Amino acid sequence: MIRGYYLTRSEEAICSMIMFRRKKKRISQREIAKAIGITQQAYQQKEKKCKFRLTEFLDICEYLEEDPAELIKEAIKR
Repeated sequence: MIRGYYLTRSEEAICSMIMFRRKKKRISQREIAKAIGITQQAYQQKEKKCKFRLTEFLDICEYLEEDPAELIKEAIKR
């Protein structure tokens, strides 16, 4: 729960997929954080709490070379 907001299963699935794909590609939190212009600590908290801004989500997908639409479609199917 983030400030009275409960995450949907789809949102949790998207965050899980981001983390899974990041780890699968052996990309550190520090690398992505630097690429999107935040600290590693900030990225760590955002990944843990699934609290990415839309622009951050899109930047992360670009860095991971993942299609944002496909990630969302996959998350909805879960």
